[in-house]
Amino acid sequence: MVRIKGKAGIGVTKHGKPHDRQFADLYQTPPAVMQLLLRTVSLPDHLPVWEPFAGEGKIVKELRSCGFRVIASDIKQYGFRLDAIADFFETPVMAANIISNPPYGKRNALIVPIVERLLKYRADGAMICLLLPSEFDMGK
Repeated sequence: MVRIKGKAGIGVTKHGKPHDRQFADLYQTPPAVMQLLLRTVSLPDHLPVWEPFAGEGKIVKELRSCGFRVIASDIKQYGFRLDAIADFFETPVMAANIISNPPYGKRNALIVPIVERLLKYRADGAMICLLLPSEFDMGK
């Protein structure tokens, strides 16, 4: 696990206390995490990327600053201009390549349905990069 400023890179700690949760699990991804991700994965730069949980646009801004075309959506506007206000579970997949820090939900209840939906609609050769808690394991 890579460390960034004392926190785990891909499994960044989101809150100090279990009861201290953000509304709608709106936790923003530090730019350093995206920089690490973009150095680690090979993402085709000629294809658009969908960020379905864009929040305040931290991931979107970082991807766009690297030259990627990004489609930004979220269930609600958080002060960042979105391409679509859409419920992830009720909207068609907007691009084959997906990078996101999805909401985990209480006790990580949202992660499995999110991952299952993305894998169900994954196109051949598409890249799905999700920032998930370190204890998440698809094999379980």
